[in-house]
Amino acid sequence: MNKAKLSQALLVLAACFAAGCSPSQVAVDNTEQSGHKNGPAQTKDTQREASENDATFAENNAMKSQDKPIATMTKPSSDELAVKLAKSNDKSKPIAQEPSLLNGELLVKPQRLADGAIEVMLTVNNPQSHGVYLEFRSGMGADLMLLSGAKTVWKWSNDMMFTQAINYKTIAAGGSLKYRFVIPAKVVKSLREKQYDLRADFKGVATESNQLTINSVFSKLNLSQ
Repeated sequence: MNKAKLSQALLVLAACFAAGCSPSQVAVDNTEQSGHKNGPAQTKDTQREASENDATFAENNAMKSQDKPIATMTKPSSDELAVKLAKSNDKSKPIAQEPSLLNGELLVKPQRLADGAIEVMLTVNNPQSHGVYLEFRSGMGADLMLLSGAKTVWKWSNDMMFTQAINYKTIAAGGSLKYRFVIPAKVVKSLREKQYDLRADFKGVATESNQLTINSVFSKLNLSQ
């Protein structure tokens, strides 16, 4: 091949690659460019090699596209949603205790009443150096719940009636309020587990402060003793 034809062939190749041609689309007829007898055989070999290169190139691209992660959004199953809902409704364990104005203690009296009922006392303390002014939306000052995991077995307020009038109280600095609850004997007799959780909720709200009034107060009811 003389220099003129070689230059022309290189220009053709460069133009084809610039246009996005694949190697198989560029074929130079060696028979026309040289007078060797083995020219046609060399042309077929070159075209076969170019086709194989194209196939390998396409296969590699396909493999790369398969390796790329596809972003998908999976919808949680009904079982997963049920577990999350049970955890969010689990009132037996305080997940986080926020700083509060008041604090409380929940005490289960060790001695049962004559009919077998259980007495529980809630004490709400004011550790502040000033009095705390409280608003109550009804006559209920506090409530008590008996829990088995996330299930409410019994609620004190369900058996009670309260006035619906708003009322107010002030807990003096260092002072306290006490609330007495009784778990009825018929409820105690119906319990089958050896241990339950108790949760007391104070209903007063400190209207003159943005701080949380009080957290829920928890204790254990042990029936194995």
